[in-house]
Amino acid sequence: MNLSKLLRVIPLFPFLVGYLAGADFHPVSAVTTTTQGDLWPVSNLIQGPGVGIDANEPHGKTLAGADGNWVTGAPGGFPSDFIEVAGEPILVFDLGADLTLAEISIWGYSTGNANGAKDFSLRFATEAEGEAGIGGSISYNPSFAASIDDMMRQSFPFDEVVTARYVELTIESTHITNGGSGGPDGPAGGDRVGLGEVAFEKVEISPEPRISIADEIELSLTTTPTVYDIPVGNSGSVDLVVSEVIFTGGDAAAFEAVSLPAALPGLGSDVIEVQFDPTGLVGPISATMEVTSNDPGVPVRLVQLSGTVPPTEQNILVPPPLDRGSVPLPETFEIVIENGGGSLLVITDAVFSGAQGAAFSVLGAPASIPPLSSDVIEVEFDPSGLNGPVTATLLVSSNDPDTPEAEVFITAVALGDTALFYPITSVESSTAGNDLWPVSNLIQGPGEGFDAAQPHGKTSDGQAGNWVTAACGFPCDYVELTGNPVLTFDLGQNVSLCEISVWGYSASNSNGLSEFSLRFATEAEGTDGFGTSIDFSPIFGGIDSGLLPLEDNISRSSFLFGREVMARYVELTCLDNHFVAPGDGSGGEIPGGDRVGIGEVAFEIRRCETPRIPFSVEAGEDDTLVLTWESEAGQLYNIRSETEPSSAPPIEWPLIEGREGIEATPPLNTLVIDRPADPFRLFVVEGFPKPPVEAYSETFDTGAPGWTTGNDGIAGTEWQLGPPANETLGPPTASTPPNCYGTNLAGKYENEANAWLRSPPIDLTGSSEATLVLSQFIDIEEEFDFGHIYVLDAASEERIGVVVEDLTGLSDAWQEARYNIPTAVLGREIKVEFRLESDDFVDGVEFAGFYVDDVRILTK
Repeated sequence: MNLSKLLRVIPLFPFLVGYLAGADFHPVSAVTTTTQGDLWPVSNLIQGPGVGIDANEPHGKTLAGADGNWVTGAPGGFPSDFIEVAGEPILVFDLGADLTLAEISIWGYSTGNANGAKDFSLRFATEAEGEAGIGGSISYNPSFAASIDDMMRQSFPFDEVVTARYVELTIESTHITNGGSGGPDGPAGGDRVGLGEVAFEKVEISPEPRISIADEIELSLTTTPTVYDIPVGNSGSVDLVVSEVIFTGGDAAAFEAVSLPAALPGLGSDVIEVQFDPTGLVGPISATMEVTSNDPGVPVRLVQLSGTVPPTEQNILVPPPLDRGSVPLPETFEIVIENGGGSLLVITDAVFSGAQGAAFSVLGAPASIPPLSSDVIEVEFDPSGLNGPVTATLLVSSNDPDTPEAEVFITAVALGDTALFYPITSVESSTAGNDLWPVSNLIQGPGEGFDAAQPHGKTSDGQAGNWVTAACGFPCDYVELTGNPVLTFDLGQNVSLCEISVWGYSASNSNGLSEFSLRFATEAEGTDGFGTSIDFSPIFGGIDSGLLPLEDNISRSSFLFGREVMARYVELTCLDNHFVAPGDGSGGEIPGGDRVGIGEVAFEIRRCETPRIPFSVEAGEDDTLVLTWESEAGQLYNIRSETEPSSAPPIEWPLIEGREGIEATPPLNTLVIDRPADPFRLFVVEGFPKPPVEAYSETFDTGAPGWTTGNDGIAGTEWQLGPPANETLGPPTASTPPNCYGTNLAGKYENEANAWLRSPPIDLTGSSEATLVLSQFIDIEEEFDFGHIYVLDAASEERIGVVVEDLTGLSDAWQEARYNIPTAVLGREIKVEFRLESDDFVDGVEFAGFYVDDVRILTK
């Protein structure tokens, strides 16, 4: 008999350690930190049950702020990463004597910022070793990750029991995102490091033998007899003796206990060796292992064993369809082939077929694969000369009797058709005297500023790869305060232009360009002749268009002119950046907008083609013409006509009166017009994206029909309609007087408030995009109280989406805010809910709360 032995390593001590029903915690004598200049003291971490945390389950945190948290200083300022600037904070807890430890409990710092500890690790030392001996005799060094929460206990069990007096906790990361500026993935912060509380739960060790073994074990079964090691432990303090192991159930006859452990000492562990013989079996199996021991509480412990016996013949297993994504250059990759059977799998051939199969080649394939094993076929894909979707099928031939030819489907997007760009002789900036980084960075071109291969991603960044102006201060809107920067590009000679490519500035602030316009001049006209002979000045982008996305400073954004322009000079006017008030991140927006920046600019060499819409003109009844064209949802159309086609490009032909902004009726639009009297007349249809529509608007100045208010918290705070009436708190007037909605217009908001304001139903049934635009003023206790905006189902008033959460801090003035309505809630009637929540902490500082005015919903 071919008898193999399979050793399975299973963490044992989570089964060994039991916890007290009502959690009891060790007192902590002292705690120290390696950090200097802490804002709130580290001693706050060990206030313990009844002070820092509730003594009763679920042991929620009871203190907050300066009285209940430890937090460092911010040596790098905001935004910054404390750990990058100052290193990893190290805390050492002194438990006063050697104690038995099996877990650590922590309470977080804040949900309103990213300063809370996330990844941390532990080391230990005994009383005899002292603090200097941390990591000496105790080699156990576990790592954990905490969630962003400031109330609930987070308990982290150890994989082994530790006896120690000193515990060293090293904080390896915070919840920082976007360089500390925050955004959709998390709040701003990370310039400090903080925790709320730390404790160690007491471990119960029985004075009697206690067996510890898993209730259910899944075995990795093979087609040959195999021995498995089943871990068993003793969580008591007296020797545990396993006296017998038998098997019952459907497949019990296939199992045999071949070795039992000797007596297990207190907190000791060992294995039960179990042999499984698969003879005559295939597919799922199960049995119950009955373990008899001297545990007085459970003299016979039942363990459910299960697994799957593979077939004895060879069985080829291939992966599901593979998507290689965008591929600009030749690449090699591996395709895993498995043999799920019990006999040798012989590979006889591996070839590609399909539409683009010739672009793929097999570099290497295994001749055979042993039972229950896997190997790889190495493949190369060369996208050269291809552009767009690619499909191919790998055909793998083998001796599998059921699947002699297995198929692996592969898809990709080929970017092998590399674009060419005009060299740019020079570029000048109207702000050159004060620019932070030079405008010459914009024209480094392919191979330096951006990748010469598709998709032409940006390769240079920072001060060596971007242009950016000086700042107008912070926070502020550069364009509003300083004006529009103007860039002038010299292409060296007249060239044929039909597009411009722009790369973004930064994904971590709002300084990047979001909207721009162009003008052109010929070589003969020079830079004083912009707009003279070339009466074409397109505008591209827009802060809500998504065409120059803030979150992407790598990808190329290409803008087609829709016509050919013959020019040497191009003037680019920066119309807007991504500034959203207040601009410092306190309103949930990405901070910035106090500068204007771009990563790279280029002009592709390409054949200029006007995008064409399939369009026909036919004679109709009663002396009419029938115009028909293919249409797309979200587009509007103009009809232009001309009797002298050479007089101007079609895009500049006169509009037919009354035939402007025609709504799309996909898949076809049909328009009937009177036949013109002219013997010769040409028509063109012009398509363009439908601008946003105002689906709802309310200024509150003549009332608030359909708006409702309420409070799910303690009474005393409510949303009120009218002019602000508090001389010391909040805004002096409404954003557009006289009225706005605010929390307690004549006074402060109260503790434990949960007050809400809800709009009337707003119809988004035909919308594919929606934006909430409003004026807001917040005066909310920072990091402790918060404003939120949610989306509710109009009928049930059930919460179905989050617009923005955790608005906190103080506004200097009314600010216009723009928030995207989640796409998941579109296609129905909704209500918008504004909510103010405050904690139960009482102090002497008063705050006005949350104010809103001029609420609009824009849709597409």
